[in-house]
Amino acid sequence: MAGNVLYSESGGKLLSGESLTYRQYSLVMQKDCNLVVYDGNEPIWASGTYGKGSNCFLTLESNGELIIHGYPLFIPVSSPIWTSGSTSVDGSYVLVLEYDGGLRVYGPVIWSIPSQSAELRSDGYGWPAVNDSVLWTGDVAPIGTTIVNSVYKLALEDNCNLTLSDTSTKRVLWYTNTSNNLRDCFVTLGATGEFSIKYMGGETLWSSGVQPQYGEYVLVLSPDADLDVYGPSIWTAEKSAVVAVAATAGDSVPSGEKIVMVSKE
Repeated sequence: MAGNVLYSESGGKLLSGESLTYRQYSLVMQKDCNLVVYDGNEPIWASGTYGKGSNCFLTLESNGELIIHGYPLFIPVSSPIWTSGSTSVDGSYVLVLEYDGGLRVYGPVIWSIPSQSAELRSDGYGWPAVNDSVLWTGDVAPIGTTIVNSVYKLALEDNCNLTLSDTSTKRVLWYTNTSNNLRDCFVTLGATGEFSIKYMGGETLWSSGVQPQYGEYVLVLSPDADLDVYGPSIWTAEKSAVVAVAATAGDSVPSGEKIVMVSKE
């Protein structure tokens, strides 16, 4: 699985042996049933579920909960062996492997562009994966490319018009229809989930709308050209939050403990 985002709405599953990647970081659903974040070859977080089952897989549910499922010995039905323990309302969520190796679940979706028609979408498979598909709360992006995923690019043009385009066909799929010939604009994601284009002086040129809840949000461009704001964050596993023993189903992840069993396959 390419990229650093797992989506609940597209199946939300990380199978045994699959991983998310971002720069030197990787989140691996290992064949020994341990879910591990690596900084290069160094483990920095683990679920502590080593040897707790076979053919284990991670799911991101429609309520934002992460669950590791495994098959006990001689039992053909999978069962939960670990959960994140954090849930919210039903909706669309994302698990993001972040720029510092941390893990966060964001959601539900609070803003999105109109769905692109099948005619406008191209088959992005086979193109190199690009990890910079996420804009985080507080990020500021000047004129130029904002985020990209496969053949899709979100960019702030010289005239301050924000466009989503298919670079393989040169077609514009969505745009804000904003204009400012002074070129003094930037895009940003605020702490209420507001995605906006602003003038350098701070005045808003265009906005997705303000949400009442402060928190951590992400703007995500998916491999299918969906552009969504998710949030706020409902669960996090910072890179220092390592675990020593397996958490049972329903338990949240303990933090600050030493990893005692992680094997890289």
